[in-house]
Amino acid sequence: MSGLNNGTTYYAWIKAKNLYGTSSFSPSASGKPIAETLSLSVTAGNTQVSINWTALDGADQYDVFIGTGINPP
Repeated sequence: MSGLNNGTTYYAWIKAKNLYGTSSFSPSASGKPIAETLSLSVTAGNTQVSINWTALDGADQYDVFIGTGINPP
C-alpha cells in the first residue's frame, strides 16, 4: 500500500476464499510507516564517539549499529 501517513498505525486482515465459501477474518497485523532517511552525525572523542540524529515522525525506538567497516553489520 502506498500513500499512507507516516506515524499512523495501520491494521490489516485477510479472508481466504474458494468455490465453497469464505473463511473468517485472520488475526490482525499492524505496521506504522516511517520516513526512510534521517540526519545522522558522529563526533569523535578520546576513546569514544557521540552519535546524534533527528527523530523521525512515527518512530518509537531506534536500533544503533556500530562497526569498523563502511557496511552495516
